[in-house]
Amino acid sequence: GKSSDRIRITNLESGQPVAQIDGQPGPVISISHSGGRAIALASTEGPVGIDLEQVVERHHAFEQDWFSSDEQGTLRGDALQLTIAWSAKEAVLKALGAGMALNPRQIEVQSIVDGRVAVRLSGEVAQRESEIGGALEVTVRQTDAGVICEARVRKVA
Repeated sequence: GKSSDRIRITNLESGQPVAQIDGQPGPVISISHSGGRAIALASTEGPVGIDLEQVVERHHAFEQDWFSSDEQGTLRGDALQLTIAWSAKEAVLKALGAGMALNPRQIEVQSIVDGRVAVRLSGEVAQRESEIGGALEVTVRQTDAGVICEARVRKVA
């Protein structure tokens, strides 16, 4: 409901985008781009992260570097599953306000079923989620642009 000249997007030192409307804090936002396309997500209900990834075949070393042996067993080198899992990790890190400053290996993708991605957090990533509070939800959908993962931290009443 505001004209674009009243909205300003800046970045924190961490790279996290921040919205201001008329000089006041705006909604929490997350931005991603891939393959010449971009997507953004805004929320007034708590931290969010979004990631857009094109589905591509990846070298086996990528899987070994970024995924646990349990994840590798689940993903089985499938390009779509690997892309969803990687995108989910990036969306979670963005929702936690840290981006790649935290270790994506501390997010373990346990399952991808019916548009939901179940993750288990450990180490600094789990600590960051605990500090924020709330319940982490990760969803995925496919479009002609690729895979879109959203992570939301919903406040628990």
